Amino acid sequence: MKLIKAILRQNEIKHTHVKVVDGLLIIGFRHDMLKQQDQHHHHRHHEHHREQ
Repeated sequence: MKLIKAILRQNEIKHTHVKVVDGLLIIGFRHDMLKQQDQHHHHRHHEHHREQ
């Protein structure tokens, strides 16, 4: 679990919890966190394409 949390932090992915349930990895996010991450990624993606 520590490695998974470290990878999430390293990639600036905000999460509420990480756990294993019935052999499945569950990573919890709040909806507003996903929306912010998506907007940030979308903005960076467009900046990248403008530079080329």
